[in-house]
Parts: sequence; structure tokens; C-alpha cells
Amino acid sequence: MVDGHPHMRPPATKSKRLHGPQLLMLIGILAAAGCMILALVSSSLRGNNVSIASRTPAYAAGSREAQAVMALSAAPEGSQIRDVSFDSGNGLVISFDAPDTFNLADGTRKAILDYLQALQSSDLSYNGVAFDGYYPLADKSGQVATVEILTLRYSDATIKKNNWDRFPASDIYQVADTGQVDPKFQDK
Repeated sequence: MVDGHPHMRPPATKSKRLHGPQLLMLIGILAAAGCMILALVSSSLRGNNVSIASRTPAYAAGSREAQAVMALSAAPEGSQIRDVSFDSGNGLVISFDAPDTFNLADGTRKAILDYLQALQSSDLSYNGVAFDGYYPLADKSGQVATVEILTLRYSDATIKKNNWDRFPASDIYQVADTGQVDPKFQDK
């Protein structure tokens, strides 16, 4: 409707087309934006598919820590090793980031079981294993920090008496010789 006449159409507007330098400039801007998006997506995907050796601190070739990392290379995809060391009693200490799974308790149990299975099938020499698990949690004010969510110790006797390949992940916390687990990572 134009000027109160229901059958009149507004005058046709001439579409503005880009020519020459304007068109090249627009193509350049779109290409740059596309490259930035591709780089962001690519870097976030690379973070999820990194080999275990590049996610852990560097250890001297042939060192016991490097051997432990190699033994743990069959570790679960979702968890990430932070550090591997040996205590004064030859106990293996594994610090890891708990996997971000739908059920945090099940994912963390499965990660520990996968580590124990990998160690059992290796020829690494150690006297017991300690697990220190970490996960980002929010406090009451909403601030997020990565905190220790579990500390579990398995003696050499406990490790040797269990067949970890047939062990139920649901019982992994109960067979630890000592330890504590944050309530968020336990069954309710």
C-alpha cells in the first residue's frame, strides 16, 4: 500500500551490486574470517586427539618415568596424565585429570581401572600405585578451579591379587588400600 492506495506497490529499488575493489575487499574479509574460524576449530580438535606423550611433562628417554608413560599409553582417551613419578618406596604416583564424561563417577572409575590394566600388562617395576585425580569444580561463588577430587593408594599386594581385566569398574574405589574421593565422584 502506497499513499493510502491498497493496490499500489512501492517503487522498485535498484539493487546495489558490488564491483571491482569493493567485491575484492568483501571476499578478502570473508576469507580471513573463514581462516580464523577454521584455525579455532582445528586447534580445539587437536587438543582432544593428542598423543599421551605430548600431554605429559617431558622425561629423559629411558628413565623410569618415561617407561611408566609408555606403559600407560593404553590409558583411556578422556583422561589426561598430568605427572608420573616414583616415591621413595618405589611406588608409582600417577596424577591425572579425570575424564569429562556424562557420569563423572563412572568415567573416573573406568579411567583408574584402565590405568591399572595397562600397568598389569606392562613389565614396569613398581611397588604399589597412587592415583591423584583432578577435575575443574565451581565453588559457592561460581569460581572454577581445578582441584584434587581423589587420592587412592593400591598396595603391591592389592595390585597382584586382582585380575584387572575382569575387575568391575564399579568396585575400584572399594579395593583401594587407602584414599578419599570427593562425593561428586561417588554414587549417590
